[in-house]
Amino acid sequence: MTQKEVEYILQKQSRVFNFENELVLHFALSLIHDFNFDANDIYFEKTHQIQYHKQTTGLPHNEKESYFDLIAIKQGIRIGFEFKYCTSKFSFVDANKMKIDLKAQSANDIIRFGFRKDIFRLEQLIQKNEIDIGFAVLLTNVKNLIQTQLDNNLLDANYRFTNTIPQIDLGWNNADREETHWTKKGDKDYLLHLSKPYSIQWFRNSCQEHFFSFCVVTIV
Repeated sequence: MTQKEVEYILQKQSRVFNFENELVLHFALSLIHDFNFDANDIYFEKTHQIQYHKQTTGLPHNEKESYFDLIAIKQGIRIGFEFKYCTSKFSFVDANKMKIDLKAQSANDIIRFGFRKDIFRLEQLIQKNEIDIGFAVLLTNVKNLIQTQLDNNLLDANYRFTNTIPQIDLGWNNADREETHWTKKGDKDYLLHLSKPYSIQWFRNSCQEHFFSFCVVTIV
């Protein structure tokens, strides 16, 4: 599967999804209907473990068991997908008279860090020979994630991206924060060096009710 094919699936989506799981399900249905994947070769929420290093100490740290969004297999090729669905608050009634009630799901800085983490995990899973190719997907109606001013004084300055995600993880801009700050503990303290920089290109999908854009990163 190619990045253009992944972009095609996302671009044709005209529905506003209530939750990320709906996006993943509809994406999987498109794999079956548009690209002839066998439903028996599609897996959701597959468990995996990744070893990270901590930003604050540099020491290795094994992540607790977590879940991979989607794996699809075709002609023996194992394709891994990680999705981020980030929304701002928005409510409306769709054509089926179903109320769609989007939440302001997360802070933008955490979404940026999490998208980099998805790319890191896909790289690691390829290195561990658990998948053959990976795609990290971000779909959002939060315009600030797309048009981001790079300000070196912001906490997440090193995780902001407009057209490139850099290879080296420079970490949070948190040198003046206390040791108990949330960026210095848990999974937000992971060091996420990548194997190379990744280019970013944003596209609109077919949703007419509201502004939604997406980007796709291919990991091989």
